[in-house]
Amino acid sequence: MLSSRFRLFFCYSTVLVVNWFCNYMLFKDFGLYIDDYYRITKILISIREGVVEILTTIFSSPVNVRPLHGAFIYALSYAGFSFGGLGGIYIIGFVILSINAILCFVLINTLAKNELTSLIGSLAFVLYPASTTKIWITAALGIQPAITLVLLAFVFYLKEMQWLSYLFVVISLFCYETVYWVFFAAPLFFYPWNRSIQNKVLKHGIIMACIFAAFFIFKIVGSDPRLQDSSVSNLLLKSIEHLVEGPFYNLRGQLFFLVKTATIINTSDIIFLIIVSMAITLVISIVGSRKENDNRDLHLIRNGTLVASGNPLFKGNMGNYKLTLIGMVMLILAYPLTLNGSVQTVYGMESRFHLSASIGTAFIYAGVCARILSFFDNLKKGTIGRFLLSIMASLLLLNGIQIQKDYRDAYCVQRRFWQDFLNSYHNFREDTLIFFETQAVKRFRSIPTFDWSSAYILENIYTFPENWERKPRVYVVNKPGLSKILNTMDEITLSDLDKMQFINVVISSDFGRIIDKKNSFIVYYDSVPPNRLISRTTNDFGNRTDKINSGDLNHYSKGVLYKLLLKDI
Repeated sequence: MLSSRFRLFFCYSTVLVVNWFCNYMLFKDFGLYIDDYYRITKILISIREGVVEILTTIFSSPVNVRPLHGAFIYALSYAGFSFGGLGGIYIIGFVILSINAILCFVLINTLAKNELTSLIGSLAFVLYPASTTKIWITAALGIQPAITLVLLAFVFYLKEMQWLSYLFVVISLFCYETVYWVFFAAPLFFYPWNRSIQNKVLKHGIIMACIFAAFFIFKIVGSDPRLQDSSVSNLLLKSIEHLVEGPFYNLRGQLFFLVKTATIINTSDIIFLIIVSMAITLVISIVGSRKENDNRDLHLIRNGTLVASGNPLFKGNMGNYKLTLIGMVMLILAYPLTLNGSVQTVYGMESRFHLSASIGTAFIYAGVCARILSFFDNLKKGTIGRFLLSIMASLLLLNGIQIQKDYRDAYCVQRRFWQDFLNSYHNFREDTLIFFETQAVKRFRSIPTFDWSSAYILENIYTFPENWERKPRVYVVNKPGLSKILNTMDEITLSDLDKMQFINVVISSDFGRIIDKKNSFIVYYDSVPPNRLISRTTNDFGNRTDKINSGDLNHYSKGVLYKLLLKDI
């Protein structure tokens, strides 16, 4: 029989390997997406300018809007880029996600004292399908650290270090607040569930409510822009709405990805599925070889309270039900603070709102899957149960690999787009605005190919003259028909286009900027690859074909995004 230390090492290694293959196997082909172009570009510029500018950037996030969210992203991006370039940033993301998965293992094992149940929960955490943003830099370095803080808060709470646990959960509020209420489930880790646990829950709830009330007042006094346009009653209604909708769309999304992956597999996927399923079945058999009576002396009592660690009340089917119940509480409480987005989608940028629910999902999978294994073991059909769970894990792994491919392909499309554009259009002037109707560009469910951040990219591929008050910018049009709008209006502002949902403008300095038809034009991006840039104009709009294939970019110095987007394509 394997020693306890080796079994733990084996479990941790399995989590790391599965995390790598599911989320980071193709990391060298990943790039920047959406918010990354704003944040990572800032830290890359500061690296060029020196230590003072780096520190200024790290602490540049407004205090009233998640100050630690930006600080974590900037600081960890700087650390990752310094030792490994863009790939180094993704390695940092891999490490954080791995730490969180191992912390999930520790928490579940503290309750169940069963390595197999704990391994299932931690694997569910890294395979979590209800969000396609686990590997997105902004989420990996800005949301996952908040999850780390809450998981550590759970650990300290179980060690009777409540003051430290509350400190960590307060810090998480200033990083990414949606995960905060998950910590409300902490008293449920104690047993027995009687009047004593009711008092613990009440005391814990009052403390958390007071902390959140102080945090909310701080946000209002600090004029958090996300709260300015909503009344307290509207915020409360939206919170309750997401509390109800969030778990439903989360669980439905997980089922959707399982079914979707199962229906699109090809021959090579089937071979991969069989091999991985056999490997996971072997892992479950090895880790599950420990006998139940190995835990008979592991009761733990602190201050007269029996903690779940090693408690017979937490063994067997009842223990699995309680794990599942704790997970459901965590899952539900992951959604009340998702106030500035939608919880109805489990793919793309909006799916980041489901990341906080990954902790609860890990507990649910641990409880439910352990119950399934127990059911088949009682029927003397343990191999069937292990193989069924292995098939499900393999499908989730395939789903993770497909998400990685979407990230890789989306970045490839971006790079080809900018190469084609800059090969075809050279003559930039101050205040030039270029609009692309990209309906022909391939889109990916997991991550947007283009978004509002496209406006930042050009001025960081090349460094334009400092005396240009307004640098040339490129906007990606969300839908066709912009040419008709421009040709029927004498004057139009970017905010007008934003209201008509042609472009996403979130840069306040751009609002009110008037589009000058003499200095702007539309380019249709027709095919990928090969690509052609075609200027389609009318008499009113003016013929801008004189700009195509003219001018010279060599006299502009290369910006921080030049190598990332144009080199070695």
